[in-house]
Amino acid sequence: MALLPEQINQLLAPLDPSRVQRDNKGMSHLAAWDVRRWLIRIFGPTGWRIETISCELIFENETKTKMGREAWYVGYRAQSRLTVCGTGKYTDSPFESLAFFEDGAIGDATLPTRGDAHDMAMKTALSQALKRCAMNLGDQFGLSLYNNGSAKAVVGKSLAHPDGDEVAAGEAVEGDTENISEVEPEVPAVREPKPAVRGVKPASKKSSLPTMDDIERIAALCERLDAAETLGDLDIVAKDIVSMNPKPSDGDLKILQDTWKERKVALSA
Repeated sequence: MALLPEQINQLLAPLDPSRVQRDNKGMSHLAAWDVRRWLIRIFGPTGWRIETISCELIFENETKTKMGREAWYVGYRAQSRLTVCGTGKYTDSPFESLAFFEDGAIGDATLPTRGDAHDMAMKTALSQALKRCAMNLGDQFGLSLYNNGSAKAVVGKSLAHPDGDEVAAGEAVEGDTENISEVEPEVPAVREPKPAVRGVKPASKKSSLPTMDDIERIAALCERLDAAETLGDLDIVAKDIVSMNPKPSDGDLKILQDTWKERKVALSA
């Protein structure tokens, strides 16, 4: 069973830069929900599956934030297997697969509630493991981001599929629904943010630099936004963002807004 030419061409296409996110350290990555979206687009809703080989707790510690608040620091290690097939359809017995990829990751979380810390750490580990597996499928799943965060195609062609169209770096693929262009490695300048999360106002430009505790809280909020499974979950995180004290800086607020908007679009689809 082989992939369709359209599937090959899409897998060899450069990564749409609008899909690329950046964390607080400026590192480029794809969101887990976006990886799932493109697995469905290319292989079909039933043309792939993700299995959890193992997911185990590796540490659980009571701790305090640098502001002296009680918290739980939890970490999980997960190993997953991603299997894909060519036609977009399969039966459970047997599963007509083209290939499978295995990889693992560790996810951690520091949150005030013990259950929330376990939930976030486990989901983070499983999401990271999925992304690590999918990366073996090439540029559409973040392989090019290891090239200094660039969306420029690093594969371009495959000798295993000589009938497929060779895709030049930065070239759009016919029939693709999104614009494709090259991404510069450096982090782009942040525009003046507009409130996207209800009740959140941009922080004053005179705000002091965030503390390490602020950074930890913002990172945890981004992870919670990305892992939200319902609009209700998203509203809970939004309320936490509104109640942050001190308020996030303009740059951190922009990260939270972008993550919130993308997750809301995904959950509303």
